[in-house]
Amino acid sequence: MVPILMRIFICFIKLSYLGFAIRIKSLACFLCALPLLLAFLFLQKYFIGGMTVGAVKG
Repeated sequence: MVPILMRIFICFIKLSYLGFAIRIKSLACFLCALPLLLAFLFLQKYFIGGMTVGAVKG
């Protein structure tokens, strides 16, 4: 799904002028990063738990 959206954005950028193209590129980057950010927010306790399991005191 993400590669298809990126391809649509790239085709749309070619048809637009520079100022609008930067906004579209920024939106595309945000949409690609959004699933990773949401996954981290919902699974944060597992990330923290995994980091602290390997910690060694001393």
